[in-house]
Amino acid sequence: MKLHELAGRAGARKTRKRIGRGIGSGVGKTGGRGGKGQTARSGVRIKGFEGGQMPLHRRLPKRGFKNVKFARKLNEVNLDRLQSAIDAGRLDLAATIDAAALVKAGVLRRAKDLGLVCAVVPPALERRNLDHRDLDPFFALAAELDLPLGIHGAPGLHMPKIGIDRFDNYVQVHCVSFPFDQMTAMTAMVSGGVFDRHPTLRVAFLEAGAGWLPWFVERLGEHFESRGDWIDNGWQRHPDEYLAAGNIWVTCEPEERMLPAVVEQIGADHVMFASDYPHWDGAWPHSSGRFLQQELKPDALAHIAGENARRFYGLPEP
Repeated sequence: MKLHELAGRAGARKTRKRIGRGIGSGVGKTGGRGGKGQTARSGVRIKGFEGGQMPLHRRLPKRGFKNVKFARKLNEVNLDRLQSAIDAGRLDLAATIDAAALVKAGVLRRAKDLGLVCAVVPPALERRNLDHRDLDPFFALAAELDLPLGIHGAPGLHMPKIGIDRFDNYVQVHCVSFPFDQMTAMTAMVSGGVFDRHPTLRVAFLEAGAGWLPWFVERLGEHFESRGDWIDNGWQRHPDEYLAAGNIWVTCEPEERMLPAVVEQIGADHVMFASDYPHWDGAWPHSSGRFLQQELKPDALAHIAGENARRFYGLPEP
């Protein structure tokens, strides 16, 4: 028997389906053979797929506004500068290049000389919280230079984020991560004794609103009073005192309903207005108008709207 001699069973009536003839065959454009590439895979949700070519937004020329006249180069940490520091012997190639190493190399000091008014750090490092002693040289130099620090969530960085282990939806992670990351950072810096070792350090806990601050400082205080000595070389004062001393600052949302209660509880001296421009959840261009509708006394509005930020960042009086 040969392959061409094979025939259907006697009495079989099924007509052979001729496929691969295109849209004129009556069985669809692909003739029953299905699509190729990405369309042949199940579960693909990419919209606007462009194949393997360069994406459109990367093919467009970089044209538009260039702030040449007023621009200042503040990004000191790049491969070229790191290599220069290594060649000059200021950085050890065999050692970990961490905050202490960058301080020793003078990176932070040069940025301050160029006009930097604040250094932004994440709520936690990959394997260390902000009270880790490796960060003390960084905090010491920031205090020496009168350079405030801003703690900001780091969703785009490879850093630990609260909520990402429980949710796979961006909005859910966003709801949880920003306020609880700030509480984590504040817990580390307050209970870990950072403000005792660096009493003039100013730190702003950013983009998480202000409503949580009175409650959380009170919660920290309860733990300080009942089990504060359980943390070795940790806090030496009640958390209320760090707030009063100007170590702790926060920003508020323009239409935050809890703001009057916050001012009533802790005062208006360490809360700063934040427009959140240009983020998707900001109120721009109505941010200022909504903030000015807050039921606060004129002096409290003035402090939160601008005076507090001027003092925190060390800006000159207008």
